[in-house]
Amino acid sequence: MKLDSLGSGDADALAFTKLYLRVIELLAEVWEHLLPAKKLCSQRIGKMEFKLGKLDRRVKELMSRFIGLSAEEELNVLELMLLTCALKICKSEIICHNHTFKRLNTLYLRVESILKESPASPSNFVVELGKVLSTISTDGASCSPLQFDACLKFFSLKQFMFHGRIKHVNAELSIPNNDMEHPLPFVSGLPVGVPCEITLHNVSSESKLWLRMTLDDGFVQHVFLDLDCSEGSEVVRKFTFVAPFYRTAEAYCLTLKVCIGAECLFENVGPVQRFGGPKRELVLLCKEKQVYLSKVNKD
Repeated sequence: MKLDSLGSGDADALAFTKLYLRVIELLAEVWEHLLPAKKLCSQRIGKMEFKLGKLDRRVKELMSRFIGLSAEEELNVLELMLLTCALKICKSEIICHNHTFKRLNTLYLRVESILKESPASPSNFVVELGKVLSTISTDGASCSPLQFDACLKFFSLKQFMFHGRIKHVNAELSIPNNDMEHPLPFVSGLPVGVPCEITLHNVSSESKLWLRMTLDDGFVQHVFLDLDCSEGSEVVRKFTFVAPFYRTAEAYCLTLKVCIGAECLFENVGPVQRFGGPKRELVLLCKEKQVYLSKVNKD
């Protein structure tokens, strides 16, 4: 990766560089698992799936958490996303091939659209991938892992060069006056309000943001964040918000993990969750915050 005229205060470009290098590191770890082995044990398969999942999330962050990419820069990121999908399809142990194929097809159509409007040329990997996709039905029923495995041989990592200025999409979340010694009170069976102080950086008005609240038992609740309620511009927005949490179980204390996520609008594959939740997968914009709740003593 090469940075043109990187200023000392260009934290956004540095954030992209750090994430990009993490993606390459994960890609190298995944590629290592593809090397011929005498025995493919279940432990190795599990590690492969875990690392592919991490690679998929990090590549989505490259596309969702940075704006201002040139056509060439966006093509580089999209190619990494296509590669990740191809890798997932190639592993017969990975389930949900149909969903992955739909994602791959959607991303490839976006690549084609950018190539038509820019002087950039497709890589050998993209060309070969296009040939494979042209032979497969739109529903992916005739999809064969061996076809995509052949495409992997044409992939070559290219130098990533910034020509402009990118902006980092991120959020800051704080829960005031809350820690283990000062939990929020709740009554079992009734909603509890979780006060949130939120600052958004470089979030456009078209973005769909959600507050994700997760209990220790895995239960997840999403609350939509209305950007019309925020103050400021698309550069910096600030607002306070009291999020209702409904699952107050019969317990003396609860711990929530709360974070802010943005829907992946570039992946119009299908709904992820129904009943008022996000329609697409979320990319997290901040680290999870611990929220402590304590049951009110009726005595």
